[in-house]
Amino acid sequence: GEAWLSIAFTENARMTGSEAVIGIPGSTPLKYNLNGYSLSTVTPMPDEQQTLIDASITVNDNGQTVMTFTKLMNEPDELEIVYGLNRFLWAHGN
Repeated sequence: GEAWLSIAFTENARMTGSEAVIGIPGSTPLKYNLNGYSLSTVTPMPDEQQTLIDASITVNDNGQTVMTFTKLMNEPDELEIVYGLNRFLWAHGN
């Protein structure tokens, strides 16, 4: 069903210190810094770091929420996604 979706990029497999793409149906997915576990510590990255390409979140005919985006693997002041082993976190909710 309709839900918010998130995938985070992490160096240590922990939420705090990770960087995420979060999508909420009805809005454009954005990049966030995860500075803690409370909502107030999940903050959007500055506008100049909102570099996702073709980002969208939709609910398809089967009722599934689908988020798509393209992200550069190496961006200034962000965790690098490397060829080889990477750690990701995910979450969803409504």
